[in-house]
Amino acid sequence: MVAIHLPSTERRFRSLFFAMKPEEVQDFVSRLDKFAQEQLANYNFDELEDRRLFQVHFNFFPITQPALD
Repeated sequence: MVAIHLPSTERRFRSLFFAMKPEEVQDFVSRLDKFAQEQLANYNFDELEDRRLFQVHFNFFPITQPALD
């Protein structure tokens, strides 16, 4: 199944841009990891009956070079 062929009501997309300091990057990554762990704890069931499998992507990478002092 290719996501682009699904109706728009069946897929979600968000794209965000942040300007962050190095310590903010570490905080963001920690929060993202915590969020992922929380979702697994909330929605990771052994019983699959009446459930659909969903995939979530978290891509986090710099798009600019570090500022020069």
